Amino acid sequence: RDGLIFVKENNAKDGFVLDTEDSSLTRSHKYFMHLFEERLGWEVVKHRTQLLGSDSALRVAGAVLRAEGPIGLYRGSAATLVRNVVYNGVQWTSFATTRAALAAAIDGCHGARGRKPKGDMALLDLAAGMAAGVATAVCTQPIDCVNTRLQTQGLIEGGAARYTGMVDCWRRTVAHEGSGALFRGLAPRALTFSVGGAFFFFAYEACYARVRRHLHEHRPQVG
Repeated sequence: RDGLIFVKENNAKDGFVLDTEDSSLTRSHKYFMHLFEERLGWEVVKHRTQLLGSDSALRVAGAVLRAEGPIGLYRGSAATLVRNVVYNGVQWTSFATTRAALAAAIDGCHGARGRKPKGDMALLDLAAGMAAGVATAVCTQPIDCVNTRLQTQGLIEGGAARYTGMVDCWRRTVAHEGSGALFRGLAPRALTFSVGGAFFFFAYEACYARVRRHLHEHRPQVG
């Protein structure tokens, strides 16, 4: 029950594969390419579309390319990468920690009866996923605020860029508006992440259990 929690990223060529050494799921090579080639550039388009109220993301992307060139799509990419690293670390660690604590509590209630009811396990996954979502939102909110400001600067201030980079944006925001400005919009973001985390980890644990059961049932017989 006591031990260390390790957070790691595996990389498989295709699909999601079970690592038989530690029973963890790998992420596909395609997924990592999606992070670096698509999500960074479209992050800029998403924020500007939301701010400008445009009905076409492609129209916004075209405007960015004409005005700033391809590099414009990657404005704030350093902040995006930092946010995603923190996001994954906090999300998976907080889920594992919360799930272990809740499982221990359920063991205390059902220890005399042996196996935990499936309904309890489903609620455990949903609750732990919700807690992980809230923790992730809180821990990544400041850098997400910086990321959004970097990617949308110049749209309101007459086209002039206010910040030279991630550190400069963080410093100026705190100096002029206080540290609380970095947490603006936390409530709706935490609500979104909590619901998303609950269903994501519920589905993840269900798929993970099925994969492990399938591998156990089709384990090659030795001898």
